[in-house]
Amino acid sequence: MTTMAFYGNVLAVAAALAGECKNGPVSFRYASWNIGHYAYGRGKDTKVAEPNATVRAWTYNGFLDELNADVLGICEYSENFTSNGAYKASSCVFGRYREQIIGPQESWQWNCQFINRFKVLDRRIKHYPKHHQNTYYVASKVCLGGNVSAWFVQTHLDWGNYLPGHEDDRNDQIRILIEDFKNEPRVVISGDFNTIKWHQTGPEEGSKWWESDNPEEFQTFVKAGYTLAHGAEVLTAPTHKPSSSIDNIIFRGFRMSDFKRYDCKDLSDHMAIGCTLTVK
Repeated sequence: MTTMAFYGNVLAVAAALAGECKNGPVSFRYASWNIGHYAYGRGKDTKVAEPNATVRAWTYNGFLDELNADVLGICEYSENFTSNGAYKASSCVFGRYREQIIGPQESWQWNCQFINRFKVLDRRIKHYPKHHQNTYYVASKVCLGGNVSAWFVQTHLDWGNYLPGHEDDRNDQIRILIEDFKNEPRVVISGDFNTIKWHQTGPEEGSKWWESDNPEEFQTFVKAGYTLAHGAEVLTAPTHKPSSSIDNIIFRGFRMSDFKRYDCKDLSDHMAIGCTLTVK
């Protein structure tokens, strides 16, 4: 067994011992991060070579220590932490988490949830019918204590709504998220929402497109009774020069405190975000 595998297994056992459903509502730390396939978002596969695995995994684990999240949603996951597949992220990076809900790989799309403290009661994966990329969400219903439960949802919405025939894809994906959980009193929806607006440099065919931040799209959630962890004031991507507020945590049935953006340096092209949520 490698040192990192042992480290992950020890943490997983510790998490399991603390994972019983508590009596009464609790506060917990929730975080969301587009991890960029351990490739700084420059490819849909990891760029970590096996000789660098030990140091790199400890760096990622150190960042997860900083997040200190009871519930962590991940976009652009990869199960292979190293390019040769010798090291698996579910153990050497995320082994501290007792519950691991790992969605399917759909090219660049790969959504996951990692959960400690809470018992998972139900889970689902749903692909959006209107899409360019094969986008989807992964969701888990958890016991927060006593008879109190909540749905946690991690998603990564489409970016290609400038393409002919896909102009309304992201709007429809937001509509489905709202519709699927409309009767649930406590919901957290997080991820990379790709809330950007596309502009064409000229009217001629083949002219280039450029993008700008478009946080107004989040207002559809607000109109449906959700609260945003942030509006447009927190820029999360790209990490080296943030210009877009596309990563968010959106919730209903909770109070939020201690919101923070976490600079992950070269671990991803997206910064992570986190907050403390307390049942109302």
